[in-house]
Amino acid sequence: MNNPNELAASDGKPKTITFSMYHYNAYYEQAKREYEAKHPDITINLKYAAKEDDDLSGQALEKFRQTTSTELLTGKGPDLIEMDWLPADKYVGRKLLVNLSSMMEQDSSFKKEQYFQNILDHANPGGSIYTVPLHFSLQALIGDKEAIERSNVSFNDTTWNWNQFTDVLKQLVQKGDYEYGYVYKAQISFIYDIVRGNYSRLVDAEHRKANFENGLFVQLLEQTKTMEEQKIASFDYRNFKKSYFIPVDINSPGSYVSNLKRSNYGKPAYYLESKGEGQQPGGFFSTYDNLAVNANSPVTAEAWDFLKFLMSGDEEPSTAQFFPISKAAYEKQVKRVLKDGVTVESEGKQNETIQVTETDLQDLDAIIAKAVNMKSDMPGEIQKIVFDEAPAFFSGQKSSEAVAKLIQNKVTTYLNE
Repeated sequence: MNNPNELAASDGKPKTITFSMYHYNAYYEQAKREYEAKHPDITINLKYAAKEDDDLSGQALEKFRQTTSTELLTGKGPDLIEMDWLPADKYVGRKLLVNLSSMMEQDSSFKKEQYFQNILDHANPGGSIYTVPLHFSLQALIGDKEAIERSNVSFNDTTWNWNQFTDVLKQLVQKGDYEYGYVYKAQISFIYDIVRGNYSRLVDAEHRKANFENGLFVQLLEQTKTMEEQKIASFDYRNFKKSYFIPVDINSPGSYVSNLKRSNYGKPAYYLESKGEGQQPGGFFSTYDNLAVNANSPVTAEAWDFLKFLMSGDEEPSTAQFFPISKAAYEKQVKRVLKDGVTVESEGKQNETIQVTETDLQDLDAIIAKAVNMKSDMPGEIQKIVFDEAPAFFSGQKSSEAVAKLIQNKVTTYLNE
């Protein structure tokens, strides 16, 4: 294949890139205008199924999924696709998406070091990059550093696994500063979050295999129930003020600061979430605006060039909710929050804007660099299966093995449809 960048630049014939997504995104509209102004031979055709909250029934989403899948399977479809609501791993298994790792390697104008490589590399569990996230967030814990230090309980949050985490919680609760070691909003939400964090080990969509009966999922169910029975964890978010640790999402430099300021701890600090057996040392992240190129597109080079433009973050709005994949765009976010400060919402108090210093952000780069375990957004079908079946274990109606088997069978059926 020719260098895709050279191909796009040398062919001056008018071309149209069809870019399909579920939800309308004003960022894409702005990027389309800017790109078309720089490339008069290219037209970007934005296609979206819904705008804002006009699909409360989910009918437009279902139609978007069915139409996109049908088109891709018949060698047609859009050139560039936002995959957030689509089963990307199933498409990869059917060779329907372009291997973007190859495009990156062949394109001398693409500098991978200008992006958060740990996010790019680990957002695609198979090794090669088929989807590129334009944005990401981090998942972590905030803990009462003062109380933890006073307890003399030691741990390494970069490497700790679930068993070690549970043991630490037991020791902390025994010290008596807080009633619980950890609080999450609900049991089923906790299970969903853990499945997201272990998704690539539980579901191999490329080879159409489910692994819910391999022991890992059963262990997660049992451990969750034990944590609550032993009162080292609470799955009632009303108890979040009674816990050594609480889970948080870090969406931006501003939220990194506001999370700490909003906490009820006198000396709050960030800690990395515990890992499942076999997961890499480090932290967790989630991705957004995941883009892929149709392998059967007649304008793959042009679609890739527009994707690069989107990745650069040149048109990144100041209101962006998440971290950009571009390091340059991230630095702009940091400068903006240092200049403007951050608004903190406090319970029972009026919102206030506080000044942010470089000291406030000094550990953020390290936390981003440690993010190597992705929390995958499950296909809606698998999400529904987990939400429907897992509660039977916690209510005592079924054993963990029976629930795992039921989920295994239903997910396997879905993967082979």
